[in-house]
Amino acid sequence: KLKDGQNFPYKFDLSLIGLFACKDGFSTPADEEQFVRVNGSSMLYGAARELVRSLTSRGPWGELFLPTLSFYDKAPKAQGEPAAPAQPN
Repeated sequence: KLKDGQNFPYKFDLSLIGLFACKDGFSTPADEEQFVRVNGSSMLYGAARELVRSLTSRGPWGELFLPTLSFYDKAPKAQGEPAAPAQPN
């Protein structure tokens, strides 16, 4: 808990890039794209959560846990449209 006028003890920027492919498992390219978007994003976010927790656990203020998120979108977007933002669980 922060006192009045006190800054949050951590500031960080994190970028993870993953290349994912799905071979011969879906009948349409849209299904394949949604599978890769959901599962690829979930894997990268899980890695980011663990990295942040691990690095902050070594600091004097204790570890920081990022919330879990769901990247599942029931209605996949048409090609060229941006994906919906992830929803906290």
